[in-house]
Amino acid sequence: MTVYITTAGIYRMLTDPNPRPDTIAADYPKLVVVIAQTGDEWSTTGKLVERHILPLLRKHNVRLVEVARKGPTKKDGVAVL
Repeated sequence: MTVYITTAGIYRMLTDPNPRPDTIAADYPKLVVVIAQTGDEWSTTGKLVERHILPLLRKHNVRLVEVARKGPTKKDGVAVL
């Protein structure tokens, strides 16, 4: 099952079980978070993710997958980082 959620939603899901959607089990090692590196990220966003989100994902054993384009065109494909 695929669920689309914001970074703030991930933070809240991992820190407060009350608003957690029924579709997301508390068995976090089965959860995979996929983020796309677009190249347009603000440097402060990266710093905040490193400081707050990555440690939280690590604490709950949530798998993280980063993807980015291999080149400027769609035909260049996608790289899993």
